[in-house]
This record gives sequence, structure tokens and C-alpha cells, in this order.
Amino acid sequence: MLGARYCPSAEEVEAAFGDLSKREVEEIRREVTSLECRNAAVETVFRKHGLEPLLPLVRVDPGPLFQLLQEKTPVVIVSWHMGPQRQLMATLRQLDIDGLLAVSKPLALRAESDSLEVVALKDRGLGARFLRRAIDKLRDGGVVAIALDGEQGARHPVPFLGRTVEIGRGTAALVRVAGAELLPLTGRWIGHSGTFETRLHPPLAKPAVDRKEAVQFDTELLATAARFFEDEARRAPGNVSLRRLRKLGQRVVS
Repeated sequence: MLGARYCPSAEEVEAAFGDLSKREVEEIRREVTSLECRNAAVETVFRKHGLEPLLPLVRVDPGPLFQLLQEKTPVVIVSWHMGPQRQLMATLRQLDIDGLLAVSKPLALRAESDSLEVVALKDRGLGARFLRRAIDKLRDGGVVAIALDGEQGARHPVPFLGRTVEIGRGTAALVRVAGAELLPLTGRWIGHSGTFETRLHPPLAKPAVDRKEAVQFDTELLATAARFFEDEARRAPGNVSLRRLRKLGQRVVS
């Protein structure tokens, strides 16, 4: 019997993903439950001991990251709340690169290290101060990382799984102003093991408009990023966190 605490109901799965067979619904329910149980264990360890004990659990595929950094190309990494808990900060720590991570809750400051600076944003906008710090980090050869669907940042509506969700606009502004490449990060637990892998994908295509056209540039880039993670959610629906799945189910499908 599936545990109610970590398991979505059949109705919640259907509300999030639309028409599915009974077998597909039950498979997603099992996968989400497994995801949530392992993520809960990760979060317990992180809260008690910080990030260090979790680092041996993650395997990182850096993709094109090091090549871009070698070419002195500014890089912004974005994730979505799918897959292993704390995957973005764990990836940055494993890569041991000069990084700046934007988070919404002060607890995440525990991930900070000599190479990783963590900033807890206190308001709804990334803010001019943070943007200046991020641009300086990029120009100095570092990397900036943000959860695109996180709580921080001014919101911008994008299509996602047949409905509209709001994601942070500041990421697009950062890419536009710094001339950075936008690399999506995804992660998944490996089989039934206690380890997980993360992958940095090739840069997303930037809008074919002048960066001076700020609104159009940001709108098109955020839509492209949302489509990437939408494809990931369709490919592996059991990798969507329970919280995000329930939020999707609460939104009206357009």
C-alpha cells in the first residue's frame, strides 16, 4: 500500500497530466512516492549535517560546461523542482567551480563553501544588488545558478503542460544583460540505489531578437526554458516533485 504522506492520489496525477490509463497513473504514483521518500531522507541529512555527507551520492555529467568556461563564455545554470532534492547545490559543489547560487530560504546557506557563494533572496525580485553581484560573478569567469520555478524573483507567465505557470523573470534578464548561455540541469535517482546523477545539457537557443528588446527577449527565452522542462516532465512524470505535481493539478488547463 502506498504511503499517503509521500504519494499523490490518482486524482492528483490525472489533474496534473491529463488522460492516462489506470496502469500509467499507478506507475506515476509509485515513482513519485519513491522520489519523495528518498528526497525526504536527503533533506533530513541536509538539515542535520549540511551538504557534505550527500556529496558522495551524486554523479555529475558536466556536459558542455567546462568547454564554455574555458572559452570564457558566461554561464547561467537553471533547474526545475524535479528529481533529487538539493541537486543543484550538490552539483555545483561536486564540480568545485566558482559559483553563485540564488535560493529562497536561508536554510540553503548551509551549502556554502570556499567555491560556492549562496545568496538567500528576501523579496519577490532578484533585485538590483543581486543582479550586479551575479553579473560580476559571470564576468569574473564564475557560474550563476537559479531554480527557474523557485519562489524567488519577479514572476513571468509561461505555458506548461497545457496551463500557465509563473517562473522567475530575473534569469532571462541576467542572460540578456551578461550575454550568458543558459544551461538546464536535470537529475534523477539511479534505479533503487541511494545515489543520483545530474546532467548539464547544451545551452538553450536564445531568441533571434536584439537584446535591447528586453520584454520580447525575456518572454521568448523563458518560454524556451519552460518547454525544455515541460518535455522532461512528459518524458518522466514520476520525476516531478509531489509539491509541484499538486500545484499543477490546482491550475486550470487551457
